[in-house]
Amino acid sequence: MDGRDAAISWSNVKTLQNHEANGRSTAVAQQRLQASILANRLKDLERSLELQSLVVDQISSISKRSEPWHRPSARHNRLLQIRNVSSDSTPNTSVSALPPSTGPTSLFAPHLHERTFFLNQANAYDILHPLDRPALKPKKSISADIFLVRSTASERLFVEKRIRITEPIGREQVNAEIRALQQIKDRDCPAYINKLFESFLRKDEECCSLILEHCDAGTLEDKINVLSEAGVPPVEGRVGHVIASLAKAIHFCHTGIDVDAPSQARPNAWKTLCHLNIKPASIFLSKDSGDS
Repeated sequence: MDGRDAAISWSNVKTLQNHEANGRSTAVAQQRLQASILANRLKDLERSLELQSLVVDQISSISKRSEPWHRPSARHNRLLQIRNVSSDSTPNTSVSALPPSTGPTSLFAPHLHERTFFLNQANAYDILHPLDRPALKPKKSISADIFLVRSTASERLFVEKRIRITEPIGREQVNAEIRALQQIKDRDCPAYINKLFESFLRKDEECCSLILEHCDAGTLEDKINVLSEAGVPPVEGRVGHVIASLAKAIHFCHTGIDVDAPSQARPNAWKTLCHLNIKPASIFLSKDSGDS
């Protein structure tokens, strides 16, 4: 091998060495990049865990404070000036007529043994306990609390949906809900639709309460979860009953016609109602099929 061949061979060796070095550099760079990405992901995970921990702490703090209740004193009775909008007022009563709030005020104090909630001299309800009913709670600009209450006059159980309005759009949403429920009530609410008994506005704060029928067998979602955990298939007849009732309810909301009352006259002016949130959690069941 002459000197020229030796030079070419040595050049090839150097080229291969350079390629190997570049390859190692590229591999190292890729490893560093992957390590950097992993480190960033770990930091994001830590932030997420810190945020979750903060949320849990806030929820725990709120649950410990709970909703304060008490039997209103004479001073609080003066504050509880309720304007009834379900029986004595016109259908055009608007939640927007509420006066501006002067700040957050609590109508209840932490005496759990005194929980009578007075609407007016004719109506009063004992607040029994809060209910976990996410499907009844509105979203976005409205916050709501759900309570199981008992009429002091009839001893009948009801559900109070207490809505706090925080933004102008919330007023419109609450007003629309009241109008829809009032339209159903005025049309002799069928048994398969949750009935509104009365609604009222508070003059002293941005708050509205709806008194609704109480369904004592929970939700369809609750029933599905119980059967699923037990590995028990649902009874076919009950499934058919739920589907039929749901179909009748949707038809009534759309047309104002109760298919179980064919002799009932068609409504002259019915505004079509769209539920927009039909799901197992928003379908309530009752042990008494004649009142559910």
